[in-house]
Amino acid sequence: MTPLDDELRNLLKRKEPPAGFANRVMVVLDERPARVTLGQRLSGFFRRPALRWVAVAAVVCVIAVAGIIRHQHQQRVRQRAEQAIMALQIARSELNTALQQVQYMTVQAISAPRETRARKE
Repeated sequence: MTPLDDELRNLLKRKEPPAGFANRVMVVLDERPARVTLGQRLSGFFRRPALRWVAVAAVVCVIAVAGIIRHQHQQRVRQRAEQAIMALQIARSELNTALQQVQYMTVQAISAPRETRARKE
């Protein structure tokens, strides 16, 4: 082995901690404030009855607002559909009128030469 390997092995070999090390670590851990997780915060929040009702009311309000927005959207879609149907009915009526006029003019054009031929004879 190389001298570098030997030196690393000596540096990284297990050493016994100094006396009182565990006690000093425990003292530091006891002095530090415990971390409060989000779950603990939320569970503490919902333990209070008044706050629980506030949260429930907020959820109900959000659901109500979402329902109102959806209802208004459906009404707008329904209005657009009704307008499109009305436009199609008007267009159909106009096309039927134009078709009737074309048919009348076609009948007039076809029957006109017959009348002129009948007069000549």
